[in-house]
Amino acid sequence: MKKNRLLLFSLLQFSVLGAQQVTKDFPKLQWDEDFNLANEKWPQTYNSDNFFLVQNGSFDMQRTNTKTGTFVFPSEDKTFGYFEVRCRLVFREGPGAQPVAGLVIQAQGDGSGALVVEVNDRFQYRVRRMTRDGSVNLTGAGENEGWIKAKRFLNKDGNTIVVKTYEKVYDLYLNDQYAITFTEIELSQGKIGFYVGPGTKVSAEFVKVMGDENFTMVNSDVQNQAEESLTLQQIIVRLKETLNKKDKRIAELEAEVRRLATGRGNDTMMQRKLQESDRRNFDLVRQVDKYRVDLEASKAKIAELEQFRNQIRESESGDILINLTNINTRQRQQLEKLEQLKRQLETENTELKAERLRITQENDQFRMAGFEKDEEIGLLQRRLAEKDSLVQELFQRGNIGNVNKIDTGSNSKKKRVREKKNNREESQDTAASNQLSADEIRRLQEQERGTVGKPSDPLPTGKLPKPKKDKKVKKEKVIIPETIIID
Repeated sequence: MKKNRLLLFSLLQFSVLGAQQVTKDFPKLQWDEDFNLANEKWPQTYNSDNFFLVQNGSFDMQRTNTKTGTFVFPSEDKTFGYFEVRCRLVFREGPGAQPVAGLVIQAQGDGSGALVVEVNDRFQYRVRRMTRDGSVNLTGAGENEGWIKAKRFLNKDGNTIVVKTYEKVYDLYLNDQYAITFTEIELSQGKIGFYVGPGTKVSAEFVKVMGDENFTMVNSDVQNQAEESLTLQQIIVRLKETLNKKDKRIAELEAEVRRLATGRGNDTMMQRKLQESDRRNFDLVRQVDKYRVDLEASKAKIAELEQFRNQIRESESGDILINLTNINTRQRQQLEKLEQLKRQLETENTELKAERLRITQENDQFRMAGFEKDEEIGLLQRRLAEKDSLVQELFQRGNIGNVNKIDTGSNSKKKRVREKKNNREESQDTAASNQLSADEIRRLQEQERGTVGKPSDPLPTGKLPKPKKDKKVKKEKVIIPETIIID
């Protein structure tokens, strides 16, 4: 039976419950210390690390050492089993930046173990189990070093701590408000004292212990042995409840995996696909990490259950063996499913990374193609502007040759002959000018198409030689420039 107790302790010694469990009354006063008189019940210490002094209705404790804390116990060898202990701690200004102090219960005389309820000046509390090898946090779920924020319970300076314990269950109250319930099945009785953190100065104003009317120091071990089997059965029931909660959590995780597997979107927009891929990749990585932690916890739990089953085989509890065997099989099956899901999620994560890389490359290609199109459009716009300018210039040159005749009303024949002669000369000059413009235009068109000869070919400059005057021309002609089509 003692082996079973130790094994169950390894499984449930850190169980934390969510409601008050200790309903027993403790009407008998067993210990009342108000520190009104200086006496030898508490240590009076003056050294480089500690300064302890009972004065003016309080026990002043200062830890000068800023690296480690210390425990303070009365000189009287008093041990308690089932009880209600109440004390008040008030922080003073000390050398440490983060003062910590607490109440110590169930402390073993050989230093093998104790429970410590600690508070600090940042409205936080925690419960630790002390051993020879160190300490284990019973609160905080492994986060923030076990500290729990409780601003509505705690004060920055002074706080009243109350602990009720019965049948290895502990209810914690802070300033008469319920905080948490936890179990610890190995430590059934021990001393009560104080803990002073590194660089902390604190004053204990009182400590009071209430007990059962039928409780005495002598018969406490007998009562513990008589109630051993009842406590063991209660712990087994709580173990089953814990396992059921684990099964429920596994089912929730499986539903979440299915939701993630079927929740792919069909959005065809490249940017949205890229963002969705990044988000799902992050979620999958976080989910895989969470599953890995759950898998490790499940493996450790299965190993403990295997050891517990081997121990139970030697006892007479056949029903417990059957139930725990079924539980072990179910947990193993769930573990295999989770491992398979983990591999699938890792494969999908790799595929999503490859898809993200491909989408990014395609996006870069489209962006470069867009830049090239913009440059081509700009070039075409500049060429079009040049052609528009050339067309305007040609039209202006063509209008020079179409000067309207102005009849001045003169009947002088000499004047009309002179006007005809001038008109013929202007027409010939306009034709030559238009011919030059057409050649220039033709050459520009060939240059755009890449058909112009060597760059060293000289361009015609100036006006062409005037053609000889045709004496036989009798009619006045106005040469209209040819219509030139520019591609």
